[in-house]
Amino acid sequence: MSGKPDLERGIRIALVAAASLGASACGNGAPESQIFRGLAIHAHEVRSFQPCGSDETLWAIDPQGVLWEIHDELVPRSEPYEEVFAVVTGQTGPPPAEGFGADYPGRLDIDEVLYVAWEGFGCDTGLSGFDYRAYGNEPFWNVEVSFGGLRLNRLGGETRTWVDVPEHTIENGVRFEGDGPPFELTLVRGPCRDSMSGAYFGMSARLVLGAEELRGCALPGSP
Repeated sequence: MSGKPDLERGIRIALVAAASLGASACGNGAPESQIFRGLAIHAHEVRSFQPCGSDETLWAIDPQGVLWEIHDELVPRSEPYEEVFAVVTGQTGPPPAEGFGADYPGRLDIDEVLYVAWEGFGCDTGLSGFDYRAYGNEPFWNVEVSFGGLRLNRLGGETRTWVDVPEHTIENGVRFEGDGPPFELTLVRGPCRDSMSGAYFGMSARLVLGAEELRGCALPGSP
């Protein structure tokens, strides 16, 4: 993970459950959950995840089945071995002792799925250097939260910037608010789908600008 304090703080807030899991794991000597970006494949006898920048492909174990369910929704049935780009939290370990996974050099135990897309983001997409990004459609907008500030981009080139934005922890998420003009950005952990691409996000976003309310999806920054 990045050593930047602001980024780490943002990730910890976004991943309340994962952070709690990591904290309890420390007590029994188990590895903490980390963020992984990579390419995942779900097909007959295949449950694989290749981390970005690595030559090794790991056998992936997703107890909740979220990653594989979204993979199968996004990838056409005519291309079952097609990769999807995913951002997950989890821990690596040795390969299973038996079964299809035994032929892999290692395994990835997935705790939480933060993002999955067949088209759009990939290993060459910059997803570090910020706390959160939120996206919405109709009308198109995106927000980036980083280092105590917030930048809003809207369709047509309109950009607004706020600095020294207060941050508040809420149940399963975080809220940012400020003035000039007044706004409130609320990010909550839970499944969210992009209304155009079908991409899966692990957080929903609600942006209020005065009397205007915009909704979309979000994800935390990652290595």
